[in-house]
Amino acid sequence: MIDIVISCVARIVAHVSPKATGDENELVFIAAIFILIFAVIFFCFIVGMIVFHSYLQATNQTTYENVNSRWINGNPHGYGWDIFMELMTSVNHSKFPANGDTNKLIL
Repeated sequence: MIDIVISCVARIVAHVSPKATGDENELVFIAAIFILIFAVIFFCFIVGMIVFHSYLQATNQTTYENVNSRWINGNPHGYGWDIFMELMTSVNHSKFPANGDTNKLIL
């Protein structure tokens, strides 16, 4: 996307600059404008999807759960962000095994 935007802007600037040699094609100029508009719109869509799916990952939801408003009060099967926050804010670490002994994990 960045390459497309830079190429289109360079083509538009070359066409409208006062040093233009006169051999610039009008069709290429118009195509560069349309491609630039399309690229900016598509880029905004991609950024929106990245933000939305980052939110879904942070709240441990799927798109289906978010759209249908399931588990508004929290996901009962939350093992993503929920367990991370529990590990980071826990004062009592006794339920986690010492020295990597996974057989003694108390849930």
